Amino acid sequence: MSKDALKVGLLGLGTVGSAVARRLVSDSGLEAAAGRPLILRRALVRDRERQRAFAPPRLELTADPDRVVGAPDIDAVVELMGGLEPAATYIRLALDAGQDVVTANKEVMAASGGNLLDLAARRAVSLSFEASVGGATPLVTPLKECLGTARVYALEGIVNATTNYILDRLGAGRSWETALAEAQAAGYAEADPSADVEGEDAARKLAILASIAFRGQLGLSAIRRRGIAGLDPVDIVFGAKHGWTLKLLVSARLIPGGVEASVEPVFLPNDHPLAGVSGVDNCVRAFTTVGTFCFSGPGAGGEATAVAVLGDLVRVARERGSPYRSSRCTCTQPLRPTPPSPARYYLRWSGSLPAAAAPPHGLHDGQQLVTGTIAPTVVDRYLADLPPGKAVAIRLYDQPMPGRV
Repeated sequence: MSKDALKVGLLGLGTVGSAVARRLVSDSGLEAAAGRPLILRRALVRDRERQRAFAPPRLELTADPDRVVGAPDIDAVVELMGGLEPAATYIRLALDAGQDVVTANKEVMAASGGNLLDLAARRAVSLSFEASVGGATPLVTPLKECLGTARVYALEGIVNATTNYILDRLGAGRSWETALAEAQAAGYAEADPSADVEGEDAARKLAILASIAFRGQLGLSAIRRRGIAGLDPVDIVFGAKHGWTLKLLVSARLIPGGVEASVEPVFLPNDHPLAGVSGVDNCVRAFTTVGTFCFSGPGAGGEATAVAVLGDLVRVARERGSPYRSSRCTCTQPLRPTPPSPARYYLRWSGSLPAAAAPPHGLHDGQQLVTGTIAPTVVDRYLADLPPGKAVAIRLYDQPMPGRV
């Protein structure tokens, strides 16, 4: 072996952690790709006695974070715990101790990615996070490196596998409750699915991607967000009658004065490239000065996410000892949010409406309506006047992305 082994420590041995561990101990192709052996030394877990999908019999399990974070016999830390804390603290401490870090944590990267990347650059180590956005779909590396010399002026895509699966089930006539239960039974939705169905997960991913693409820091508070809770098969049917497909769309674009960014249900024309993205697949389109690029692939599941994690780990092993580190980032300056542009909306409400909540003028179809072009704030005020679940709003994608600025 021409190079020293890369000694790896895991933080978390859940679904994704188990898939990563399995590949590390059984996939001989990883060493060839990395140019050196990858040795899994130990894993941090909360309960050492818990039954797991996979745990190598000779793998040391520890409940002491110091046995992994900052440990002198661990070269690279793979953080797969999820959640903001203590994951963010462990990542910071590992970088500060001179360990390379690979993470799949979208919460940490959306909230503190810029600062952590700066820390990694100062310590001459790497912080890799491909798996934090699109599962096995390559998104971070293409935007950060492959398109690093092209100016990206807009992004749009589908980045949440749970909601895409649920919308497919609604399209098949399932009720909201049944669609969610099927997603949970298939392992695509958490027991508490609120972060997915309310658009929080997608917003975090958009914050990461837009920060890289636009070379600044897009905070979560700058993203207009509305999830898919309350949608019904009747909405899908209405859209189908008009040649539309319903998706939870993330979009961000540079406009004069700042960035406009949103996560919300959108009716896409059936011939739109994203309309055919089904099941748990992800797809992101990047609009650049040299043309439009499309990146797609599986967006959920332990094995799919493990592919991205291991890809980052292989890159760490190849670059170790090199002056180059893929953590260098220009995404620390805040991006200025701008008000959302006017659009057309589909609105649906249930029961009788108080006079004060009369819908905006538009084309009526019973208890469904398509507005003219209105400010999104008008829709917000309309929904705010009604009890939760009384009405839904879906934006119509009736024009392509604007030209670059």
